[in-house]
Amino acid sequence: MKKKRLLSRIFGTMTISAFAGVVAGMLASLVFVALIAVVQAYRVLELGVGPFETAVPIPLLLLLMAVATVLAAAVSYASANHFRRSLERFNDYLLNAHLDDTASLDGMHFAELRRLRVGVTRTIGRLRRENALLRETAFVDPRTGLSNMIAIDKAISESLMRATFEAPAALIMLDLDRFTRASEQLGSYASEALLAQAGQRLKSELAAISGPAGAALRDATIAALQADEFGVYMPNAVSREHVATIARAIRQAFAAPFEL
Repeated sequence: MKKKRLLSRIFGTMTISAFAGVVAGMLASLVFVALIAVVQAYRVLELGVGPFETAVPIPLLLLLMAVATVLAAAVSYASANHFRRSLERFNDYLLNAHLDDTASLDGMHFAELRRLRVGVTRTIGRLRRENALLRETAFVDPRTGLSNMIAIDKAISESLMRATFEAPAALIMLDLDRFTRASEQLGSYASEALLAQAGQRLKSELAAISGPAGAALRDATIAALQADEFGVYMPNAVSREHVATIARAIRQAFAAPFEL
């Protein structure tokens, strides 16, 4: 048990390339020794030469064995290192695929790895598409196409802690007057179209704001909340004057009647 644990520790610290080099060197040494033993046995049995008498000096034999061992280890190390780099690229791809949607896997140099690459690439591609659909479902309001309450809450949680008195954040909340009555009179289909038009008008008006007030809308989140409520979160509001300017622009945009 201790011997097995010791071997596990030794091999556990070795790379694939080092392990291949060590094993190849050991095998080359064993083959070399076996060949010498066969030659010596032949010389003793067939030629009647003494067991330790050789045509080649022993130091030269040892040198040849060392050279053969080193060459075998070096060749095996280089070959296995090529394989190890392929595995490392494959592992890096698996680790980074969920973080980088543009990550790609270079060509593999072995048939098994190429087949594995095809399967993994297809699976990750499918998972990316499913994740994109889930993100859209989770953070987009289906009525208006704007961000939803989960998205604006996430934006607030991630950036509000960085707001200061000199660099404040701002949140504008608004709703549609008499929307409930209009919804009862027009029906659900018309009320959904009204909400979609209101969301588009809000988005278009904010996109048209330029100048210093427009800078306050950098990285802003426009969200459709519950019922007829909308929210505009500005993590870089800059000043109260800019927020007031944006609020007046929104009020003016909604002064015009809607067309259904």
